[in-house]
Amino acid sequence: MVQRLVKSHTESAAGATVSDDEARAYYDANVSEYVKPPRVRVSQLLLKAARGSPERAKALTQAVRLSTEIQRGESVPRAFDTAVRAHSQDTATQPQGGDLGFRTREELIAAGGESLADSAFALKAIGQLSAPIETDTGVHILILQGRQVGLDQRFDQVKARIVQRLESERRAKALDSLVQSLRDKTQVQVKDDVLAQINPETVEAPPSPSTAEPQIP
Repeated sequence: MVQRLVKSHTESAAGATVSDDEARAYYDANVSEYVKPPRVRVSQLLLKAARGSPERAKALTQAVRLSTEIQRGESVPRAFDTAVRAHSQDTATQPQGGDLGFRTREELIAAGGESLADSAFALKAIGQLSAPIETDTGVHILILQGRQVGLDQRFDQVKARIVQRLESERRAKALDSLVQSLRDKTQVQVKDDVLAQINPETVEAPPSPSTAEPQIP
């Protein structure tokens, strides 16, 4: 009976078809679940030197030398990490080996310009080292640590999943509503004075089938 009540209540609540407008509204409100730009994770070694300054040429020469030394190491990632901790002038990332975390192209452009973003996304293999990159801030060397592919799912591609999800949420809400309604309508009252008069030890249990006396007709 309880199962029939629950089934009837939840099916009734979910019976109304989820409209296209409702599904579209959910998609628009949660578009980040379905559309994500590709991201790369790079670490950088930065030698600060403003464009046109006397230090720029020195920084570029040093970057070329460091890049050569790193690539000659037995392990490029380990050699890069050592070089960053010894030479990088980016105080925010230097203690973490220059790790910039996962960034979109737009985020890298905001951080260092198009040349930095282009170089980062041009790296293909994990552990691959970039050539020295000149930006307004200075000269960078990047190493690729990871890559995340983008996601571009249009509304019509995910509409069926969204409808199914919304219908499932409706059924869950209907069940919660039913349970709360039953709780509100059901009054359970314990009378302590009556309970106190009951002594479990004096309550006579019914005889078991094996010990019960036969009935005389």
